[in-house]
Amino acid sequence: MGIDRETIERRLRKLEENLALLKELKGIGLAEFLDDLKTRLYAAHLLQTAIQCVIDIGSHLVLGLNLGRVERYSDIPEALANGGIIPAGLSRKLKEMIGLRNILVHGYLEVDYAALHRFIQTELRDFEEFAAAVASFLDREGRKDGEA
Repeated sequence: MGIDRETIERRLRKLEENLALLKELKGIGLAEFLDDLKTRLYAAHLLQTAIQCVIDIGSHLVLGLNLGRVERYSDIPEALANGGIIPAGLSRKLKEMIGLRNILVHGYLEVDYAALHRFIQTELRDFEEFAAAVASFLDREGRKDGEA
């Protein structure tokens, strides 16, 4: 089947855009974050969308490269790690991220916004590592295609 670079690159750009906005929220203290409903909802939306970009990119790669069958979104990171696209350690972190996305989408009545604030303060690097791994994979694939 193969992969569509443009599909992946568009989602990488959206992920980068959301990360830039999430990084702006790092300067907001916990008390201010918890007191401001708009900021909390904005942060939740940015995180949900960023995680969805990871899922969409991963899903496209798993399907396009025939990396195996996935039953749930949370299976995607392991398939990517097994396919040599991302490191195993990142796979575990992405699986946890997908759990956070599920809470934001399905458990929205019970979001722990203090935990969301903590995630923004400490875990955004995982998105960057994912994007770098995917970009590196695309570069390798581009070189292979250029050699043919």
